[in-house]
Amino acid sequence: HLYMITPIYSNYFLFNHFSPEIDEILKLLQKLNDKEVKIEIIFVINDCKRKITPEFQENLKILSKIAQIYFIQKEEIVDKVASIDFFFTEDNHSKSNYMIYKPLHYFFQIFVFSKEEYIIKQFKTSYKKIRIYSKSYNFPLRLEDYCVDFKNVKTELLGKWYLYLYGSKQLWSLKVVIYPNNMVEFYYNSELSDKGELINKEYQSIILAEDIETKRITTYFFDNSSYDLKHAFLVKVIAKQYQKDSDMFSIGICSKEQMELKDIEYILGDKNSASFLIDDSIKARLSNYIFKKFEEKK
Repeated sequence: HLYMITPIYSNYFLFNHFSPEIDEILKLLQKLNDKEVKIEIIFVINDCKRKITPEFQENLKILSKIAQIYFIQKEEIVDKVASIDFFFTEDNHSKSNYMIYKPLHYFFQIFVFSKEEYIIKQFKTSYKKIRIYSKSYNFPLRLEDYCVDFKNVKTELLGKWYLYLYGSKQLWSLKVVIYPNNMVEFYYNSELSDKGELINKEYQSIILAEDIETKRITTYFFDNSSYDLKHAFLVKVIAKQYQKDSDMFSIGICSKEQMELKDIEYILGDKNSASFLIDDSIKARLSNYIFKKFEEKK
């Protein structure tokens, strides 16, 4: 495997031109592809209004036949990783893996070569973070298709929160991080479990979060009380029951500080009052109505 992250905001960006060097790089990548080496390239966008050169468009067409291509806006990941300009190899049957990277916050613009396993592991983790937010390439390239519209988020909501709510079988504890670009991340046992977007209105807000694995959506909605947002607030949650198709409604607590179990249980009260399954018979009656009204007569 070969994984590559490269920014495209420089006028001297390699793929912006036709040159003998580019031809050699494309030939090398083609040879690796012929040997069934998996290649992924993520281009990092700095300026969404920058004009795309015809040369870059043409080089992308060639690259897309050799590698999986993705794009991401710099602001989405710059505060989550140590570099946005690196590549590394991954061969589980070899000890000769290596990487080259340019540290993000170094004063001098230098590239570093390393074969240290722990460094490659760190950047592999960074790559996974970037990849989660990246979008697949579609021809022809239009940068605006990959750019996020950064909106104002209430400053009280920014940062890390702790979410507590009852599920069908247990009390769940999640870490939630809200970013200035309206993106939201949910962590369970320190692993990213869901990612979503905050829709912030004057009196109420809603978070639409997608499970990384199942792709199911969970909705979180809450009131924008300035006093509550400084400390803790209640969240109304609608989600699918774990490993089932039934819908659940829960009331949870979102807190700036970690809470003790006795306080959580005291506030939420009885589990059956703070979390319950939505009656599936409603769906069954609707299905029966649709069948009788529209299908039975056919």
